[in-house]
Amino acid sequence: MKKMNVFRRFGTHLTAGAGLSAFLPVAAFAQTTGTDYSSITSGIDWSSAVTAILGVAGLLALALAAKKGARLVLSMISR
Repeated sequence: MKKMNVFRRFGTHLTAGAGLSAFLPVAAFAQTTGTDYSSITSGIDWSSAVTAILGVAGLLALALAAKKGARLVLSMISR
């Protein structure tokens, strides 16, 4: 059983090393200039996207505030 634990531990280090060595050649071909995403992002209406995200965040904040308020009221009643 002890040998099995040693092999498992050694195997995890080998796996991490293999993953790192597989990444290194890819990093050598990385672009030095940034990728141009203007053709993708030009079709998005950012004002409506931001409004939708803020609306969802507002609903979550409202739900959390209602939950906190309900706990406060219930704790006052139970005393």
